[in-house]
Amino acid sequence: MHSTSYSKRKASGMCQFSLIPGTISKDNMSETIPTPGQKESKKEQWLAELTKFLSESYQHGWAAGAEKAKDPETGEKTLIYERGEWKSIDRYTGYFAAPGETKIFYKGRHAWSMQYGGEGQRPKYYREVQQTYAFLKEALQAFNPELPVRGPEYYRGEDGEWQYSFTVEGDIENGIWREKIDKWTGYPGEAELFFSQNGTCGIIIDKDADHNPVYPWD
Repeated sequence: MHSTSYSKRKASGMCQFSLIPGTISKDNMSETIPTPGQKESKKEQWLAELTKFLSESYQHGWAAGAEKAKDPETGEKTLIYERGEWKSIDRYTGYFAAPGETKIFYKGRHAWSMQYGGEGQRPKYYREVQQTYAFLKEALQAFNPELPVRGPEYYRGEDGEWQYSFTVEGDIENGIWREKIDKWTGYPGEAELFFSQNGTCGIIIDKDADHNPVYPWD
């Protein structure tokens, strides 16, 4: 299906209109109108770039041991990674339970976000929190490059005791996820839940002055 537009010009005191696929012209002004297929292609290309940047940011983030800034008043920690027109800002607070949010900016505008929180380290195992977080960093570094939201669907440590699992409902555009870490306690066939978090992720859609949607790939 071709998009249509109209050309208006004066002739013998009357207005004449002509159909010109893909453009709008009024007197000497013209504007190209993308087709639905072109819009979808642009969106898919942008999502591919977002996925690539998320993968890069995780390789320069908390799990990779990146340096973080700490607010002396609130205790909030911040990690920032930038590349070209893309920027990632990850902020969180707390320790045993450490809720936070990762925001992605594109060309200076909010484009995507991911929130995380939940119980965190179970109180019963607070004494083993350092081992838990060391394993969590290891699992997050093994993320799925096609869905770099958290870690892989399943990851098991070399010692065989620790195991990480990740589930998501939806996708990178709009998703709800949960992750957990279990540890084998030494009893045959039994594992204890040590850590759990859940969260959401998705693109940010803004509006213009006329309340029309402004997509991050526009």
